[in-house]
Amino acid sequence: MEVKGTAITIFPDFIGKKFGRQGMASWLEDLPEGARRIFGAAVDINRWYPFREACLEPTEAVCRLFYQGDAGGARELGRSSAEFALSGIYRSVVKLNTLRLYVERGGVMITNYYRPCRSEAVEVGGGRAVIRITEFPESHALIENRIAGWMQRAMEIRGCQEVSVEIPLALSAGDPATEFLITWADKAESKG
Repeated sequence: MEVKGTAITIFPDFIGKKFGRQGMASWLEDLPEGARRIFGAAVDINRWYPFREACLEPTEAVCRLFYQGDAGGARELGRSSAEFALSGIYRSVVKLNTLRLYVERGGVMITNYYRPCRSEAVEVGGGRAVIRITEFPESHALIENRIAGWMQRAMEIRGCQEVSVEIPLALSAGDPATEFLITWADKAESKG
């Protein structure tokens, strides 16, 4: 499995801003050699990297070192990644005419970051959406939480209020798919 550079370029910035130079040094030191090599140089946002070394192991290290092993660290990484993507290269997605189109496009954007990966928006409306991933060979609970954080921040960037993202089904737990149940205050839908 592979991950796009756009999904991992956030690591150094996120760690540096939240935990300083010492935190960055600790994180780099904690990484296995393959991951350390990737982050020892500038990450190319257009390149595909090995998923385990470039995404999973670095996420595990962030959660272990700075969040006492809690998956909340992965969610924070996802939120930061959404900020980076939706204020940069995918800025045009935020301007989509309707919330439905925004969620549907966001549901398939996952495939821009991971391969092989198959995802779709299976429900959108009434203050809720369900995004389903049916193919993600190296699924892991931390990465599912990272994606959930990305989705939550993406909805907030769009203007939705009281956004919550739950993971009722998970490939990492042996379910046939990973489902993200996104809920928000209905008043946000009136914005389009």
